[in-house]
Amino acid sequence: MLRTNDLGHELRFWSMPAGEPITVGRFYRDLPWVSATVTLGYHCQGIFRYRADGTGVNAVDRSADQQLLVSADEIGQLNLFRYPCVKGETPVASNRRSFFAHSSAALGCRWVGDGPTPPPDRQRVVSIGGFDLTLMQWRRAAVPHAPPAPEPAPRSEAIGATKRRRPNVSPLSSNASSLSARDTREAQEAPRGPPELQGT
Repeated sequence: MLRTNDLGHELRFWSMPAGEPITVGRFYRDLPWVSATVTLGYHCQGIFRYRADGTGVNAVDRSADQQLLVSADEIGQLNLFRYPCVKGETPVASNRRSFFAHSSAALGCRWVGDGPTPPPDRQRVVSIGGFDLTLMQWRRAAVPHAPPAPEPAPRSEAIGATKRRRPNVSPLSSNASSLSARDTREAQEAPRGPPELQGT
């Protein structure tokens, strides 16, 4: 049994080795396929971006342990999904982890590893670019989970108790009194947050 895609966005099934087409495909969609490299199929309905027309994905492949699906797309990204990926993307929820890979369209991707079912830390993805003429190798790594947030401490306030006012404390430290008025104004107006990165 063989399944293929064509330019008409059809998923077709073929009887092998005779090569005869099978016209009723719904009976074969849940077969345990040896590979999963078709870009249009029941197992990968959710790989397309929101409102995509189905032409932006050039290749897909399933990991040996059948847990992950990787795709290569027209904008040069590699995308990682849980397998099977049957739920589509919505404007508010995404089922993908994307990695910028190639400066042109990524034309192919394949899982490689030692043996038929290598352990996750021995699995790699190889991606092939188009005009950038690049072959890249990616290692599968575990995503660190964030520790759970601590529960807030219970507040024990007496009924009818008044809140104590905090003393008016200056945001500047005690040795900041030697700063001039201009230095103090610049320190207060300094932007907060991470600094911008600059190219060298």
